[in-house]
Amino acid sequence: MKPLKSILYQYVFLISTVILIIVFGHVFIQQELNNQDNRTRLINLAGRQRMLSQRLAKIIFQARIEFIEDGHITSKNLDSLNNVSRQWRETHFKLLNSNEHGMAEANSAAAQSLLQTNTPRLERIYNTCQMVGQNPERKTLLKALSVLNQDEGIYLLTAEKIVTAYENEYH
Repeated sequence: MKPLKSILYQYVFLISTVILIIVFGHVFIQQELNNQDNRTRLINLAGRQRMLSQRLAKIIFQARIEFIEDGHITSKNLDSLNNVSRQWRETHFKLLNSNEHGMAEANSAAAQSLLQTNTPRLERIYNTCQMVGQNPERKTLLKALSVLNQDEGIYLLTAEKIVTAYENEYH
């Protein structure tokens, strides 16, 4: 009887150990998958930010051409300018405060620094876009173009560095 009990205890111990390894392995893999999903969302959000910036510049330059050719900016371009600039700004602050927006991992020091560096440029461009949306006249449009010429190139280069920082950090 003793050898049978000993074998039974060993068998139960073995099965329990296998079950625990499977459970811990599943928990670990699930956590890693969730982290990977958060990282992917951050990289995609940074790429979206860069794309919205380019789209915003395109809308302003289209508005300039419309103004030169027709003497006014279409309501379609004004609506696009307002919507894209709002999305652009919201996306920037989601990245800047990623840990407050449901993303488990906070920004690295490099990404955080680049985002903070770009914030004043973003605010200048955003405020100028809002001025054009509220007062689509020649003077306002020329000021918007001046601000874009001054800030957009540097903003885009920094946005590219942000995307690269996320990719390097998470891959």
